[in-house]
Amino acid sequence: MEIPSIQLSLEHIEELDFTCPVAKKSINIGKEIIPVKFVVNIYPDVKRDYFKLITGVRYIRRRNFIGQELLFYRIAVVYKIEKLGDFVKLENSQVTVDTRLLALLLSISIGSMRGMLALRTQNTVFKN
Repeated sequence: MEIPSIQLSLEHIEELDFTCPVAKKSINIGKEIIPVKFVVNIYPDVKRDYFKLITGVRYIRRRNFIGQELLFYRIAVVYKIEKLGDFVKLENSQVTVDTRLLALLLSISIGSMRGMLALRTQNTVFKN
């Protein structure tokens, strides 16, 4: 099977949300397991060859069946992709994205988000 060439450029990265109510507090999470929820939203614009990918994380501490949000972070990454219509199909409100393209975009977006999040949390309990 021939793998199509993907011509893309990263057009824009934008921080959408950052909340960390415990950032300035001294909390002890020790070896406690903090569940992390991962969020992905896709917004292809096939006519203009743009693809917006929003990635985010939410850290929620559970104690006595009550959830306490420790951190919420989201970014948007906009890509310009040549011939996007070859990789994205829109039918009946359903979006289908070529898995090779989606894997590439996710790896770039997640890597960007991790770096940006590391900068935002460098002086908090999440620094490590």
